Amino acid sequence: MRVSTNMIYDQGVNAMQRQSAAMLHTGLQISTGRKILTPADDPVASARALDLTQSRSVNAQFTVNQGYAEDALKLVEGQLTGAGEIIQYARERVLDAGNPALSQSDRRSIATDLSAQFDAMLAIANTRDANGDYLFAGYQSNTTPFADSATAGVRGAAYAGDQGTRTMQVSSSRFMPVSFAGEQVFGSGGGSVFKVLGEFISALETGTNVSGAVTDALGGLDQSLDKVLTVRAQIGSQLVEVEQLGFIGSDLDLQYATTLSGLQDLDYNEAISRLKQQEVLPAGGTAVLSQDHRPVAVQLSELMSMRCLVPPSMLRLLRALCMVAPLLLPACASLSDDERPLSERAWQDLTEQGANVAGVTGGLWMLSELKMLDPQYLSGMLVAYAFYDPLAPSWRVALKRNGEERVLMDLKMRTLITGGEGEARQVFLRTARRMVEEGGYAGFDVLRYEEGIEATRPFARRVAEGEIRLLRSRQFPSL
Repeated sequence: MRVSTNMIYDQGVNAMQRQSAAMLHTGLQISTGRKILTPADDPVASARALDLTQSRSVNAQFTVNQGYAEDALKLVEGQLTGAGEIIQYARERVLDAGNPALSQSDRRSIATDLSAQFDAMLAIANTRDANGDYLFAGYQSNTTPFADSATAGVRGAAYAGDQGTRTMQVSSSRFMPVSFAGEQVFGSGGGSVFKVLGEFISALETGTNVSGAVTDALGGLDQSLDKVLTVRAQIGSQLVEVEQLGFIGSDLDLQYATTLSGLQDLDYNEAISRLKQQEVLPAGGTAVLSQDHRPVAVQLSELMSMRCLVPPSMLRLLRALCMVAPLLLPACASLSDDERPLSERAWQDLTEQGANVAGVTGGLWMLSELKMLDPQYLSGMLVAYAFYDPLAPSWRVALKRNGEERVLMDLKMRTLITGGEGEARQVFLRTARRMVEEGGYAGFDVLRYEEGIEATRPFARRVAEGEIRLLRSRQFPSL
């Protein structure tokens, strides 16, 4: 199969594009702090993260529902506290009315007081929440649960709601009641607290069988108080349950967040190390780069199309030189001055150059024996040289005067240079000392210095900036 130059060139271009895409992907990971940018990066982890995100959202909704349930229960509990206080006060007034020393006028005054308590109890029974729903109407939240009525001159309140109880889901398996039917709290029929109060008020107003009415009223009020206290105890238990569910929900949220962090969050040390590795393009591609405004073009396809960069005859000559030079140089160095055909200066130059030739030829011989002079290896070395030109400066230093004696420095390391930790400050101080020497100053003071890594582009690089003040005199800096 024949491999054309265009095919090799296309393969190099494709390799460069893949490498650029990989570097761009790593750069996006560093900028976002996420190692999974698309589901294609890790399908299993992406699916797991999606499930955990949904579970965390559901748990967050349960937490919100727990807050709503707690508010609703506290509202009901507050109303029942008021109802219990009214029943307690009414019981005391019933005991007062049982005093035989009271006149009929006194009993009518007590009846008037109890009528006001009847109205207060009716207002509590018809309480609405923030949404305008009645608390004690069951499912009939838009219907007034208790309506004031009178039968044969005796006040009462007929219940118009139902026996339903509205609930709210506060966990995956818990539907908590947040409202109560009116008959469950205030009683029904003859056992209703409204019926008890209405009959006793009527007895006080007419003055008939007061002692018997006192006995009946005390028994009815005690039963009504028991109902209220039973519901309050249930509400207290539910409030404790809501608090415990809140603790459980917080623990679950922390667990979900920790697991999601392990799946999604990026390991910056690993990512930056990977980015540094990706900055070096693999051998076999085409690179056109610009370093310090000096373009470098490397056509690897042309190198790959060559049969051999070093002719076999040249390799044989290099091997011979490499073998002979180490033997000749020591022998020549051992000759006396009279035996040497050249002058001392020329002989010294020849010895030095001969050592260089011996070293170069020895290195080339070693490379040839290791098959390192093949086109693919040489092309890779040329690419590496294009990226890391040892003759090009590693740092770009921009100077800006800030007044007569202050100088701002902006240092940026070459984009495709790895390492360099600790070099920025050395370059900063070296530049400052050079300015002192060239300007005839006595010294300088460092006013500000900062350094870091610029990772806003696919190629991360080290940067630093600072400010110095040039001193005319150490003893009198302002001079």
